[in-house]
Amino acid sequence: MLDGSRTAPTEAERFEVTTNAADVVDQIHELSASIGNRVLGLKPDRAMVQRADFFKMASNQDGPRVRLLAEGAIAAAVRGKVPITRCLVGRDVATHAGVTKDALQAEAAAVVNDDGYVEAAGAALAMLDP
Repeated sequence: MLDGSRTAPTEAERFEVTTNAADVVDQIHELSASIGNRVLGLKPDRAMVQRADFFKMASNQDGPRVRLLAEGAIAAAVRGKVPITRCLVGRDVATHAGVTKDALQAEAAAVVNDDGYVEAAGAALAMLDP
């Protein structure tokens, strides 16, 4: 989570949303409840949930399907607490910010100094005022 403006962002909070549940329905429920509670406590005025980018090759694997369900559950939980919520793929997040995906990731990397959180920081940057 970032505070400030797009030109002067500061990192306010960093967290992961995980589950140890074995059943898919339980996983989705736990993810939704966890992010919903976290967002309720943080009280952001707007949010961006970044979806996974499109794969060039279709897959019948369960992993991508479960990820789509999880992304939907997370987006719905966030939207339930934050009226101004967007859910976009990486390229569209950058377009929302008015820059290219590479440019947004470079801005985000300068804020978080951690490759594991660059996409999340980029999504947060896209929602900050200029």
